[in-house]
Amino acid sequence: MIRVSSLLTTDERHSFVLVRDLEEYYLKIMDHVNVEVFYKVIDRCLFCEAEDCLSKGEWCVIPRDSVMNGREIIHESLRQYFIAQQSIKKWWKYIDRFDKDCSITKGHKECSEEVMKDLGLDVVVIKEKITEQIRLATTGDNWHVMRGWLELAARGNIIFYPDVSINSINYQGELVASNIFEMLCNSLYEEPAACNKDPPGPGPLVIPEGSLVPTILLILVLMTVGFFVLLIIYRRVTRK
Repeated sequence: MIRVSSLLTTDERHSFVLVRDLEEYYLKIMDHVNVEVFYKVIDRCLFCEAEDCLSKGEWCVIPRDSVMNGREIIHESLRQYFIAQQSIKKWWKYIDRFDKDCSITKGHKECSEEVMKDLGLDVVVIKEKITEQIRLATTGDNWHVMRGWLELAARGNIIFYPDVSINSINYQGELVASNIFEMLCNSLYEEPAACNKDPPGPGPLVIPEGSLVPTILLILVLMTVGFFVLLIIYRRVTRK
């Protein structure tokens, strides 16, 4: 079993695209992979807007490509995190639905809750967990989920978003799903059948009955032999 840590952000399409592309590969080796997700957050930001932080310059996100402000992005990141904790299989589905239906709408919170209900997730429990984490972060508690995110990023040497680490080692290749899948397979002690990408070798050559191929091959062989015989005779004649 290998551990895959994915550092994501809910305000950039690249994260959603990467998750969507990775899902089909995850399903192939899901019994051999433990996926943990965490999200972009800044513990202190002196120049951030108030609406981009949970409290005064603490626990912030600077929006890049989103209709949400930083505080709303943190709420959504926590929502996605707790969805993954509740059901990693449904998390993949939620990410796809949220990206398509909610990420570009102003009513993203209400939209996300509708998606959770459709997927059979416990909306009440997830909302309570989000509220508790916000309380811990804004009251200066020593540990909460977001502090854990920072520690995971540091442990895996992850700087850019989105990014992936495998067994706490930062993935260095091109951030493409097929390449990540290959690295995951190479990291397994015993590769499952799904990792075998080598195409089957060519089968034995079968010449159909009645084919002219054997006759043509025989003629070519005889012509080649005859050519060399004539060449030898010619050389002996010219020497005399």
